[in-house]
Amino acid sequence: MAYAESVTQVTEGSGKKLHTFQRTIGANVVEDEVVLQGIPYLASYHVFGTGLAIATSNDQVIQLMAGASLDVYVTRIYGTQGTNAGAAAISGFEIVRLSTAGTGGGSVTPTQVDASDAASGATAMTLPTTPGTTGSRLWRKRAIIRGAIPAVQELPLFDERWGPPALTKPIRIVAGTSNGICIRVLTGVATATVDVAVEFFEANFR
Repeated sequence: MAYAESVTQVTEGSGKKLHTFQRTIGANVVEDEVVLQGIPYLASYHVFGTGLAIATSNDQVIQLMAGASLDVYVTRIYGTQGTNAGAAAISGFEIVRLSTAGTGGGSVTPTQVDASDAASGATAMTLPTTPGTTGSRLWRKRAIIRGAIPAVQELPLFDERWGPPALTKPIRIVAGTSNGICIRVLTGVATATVDVAVEFFEANFR
């Protein structure tokens, strides 16, 4: 497919003026509009879980459930290893949808990035003893679980981002307290723990 620069004619009028930069394309004098990127305005939140044991296969390490009225958009998940495993191992993590919330774990209150924003309607929990009902898998990654502190700087277990500038939408959780996602460990690794952070925003539009 061939691409070429083009122009659309705009008739000038009176009133406020746009900031532009004039240049010539072929025989056409055009005005490129100057755009300043604004500060993101949607209320954003972080959820943190630290020292989370991954000894049991398929444990839901952390869950995030939508509130009653606003959709949740997950833009980043970040995970690092805390304590060492008894021996180095390969495991993995995945994000799956939940259609019911797990219960019996550690309640986590989402933290506002801007303290003047309203509290999040979403809720979070670490290591529910009764897992939530799982649905489709959204993401999966294998990871090396260390058995000792390496001599070189280690990388995070995972660091995934969605939304701009990536070409993928954020993970969307539709409003409703039965709708959510969880991050679960695939193969349990004895004695090892992880720290997990989830970044998200809430909105009433798609």
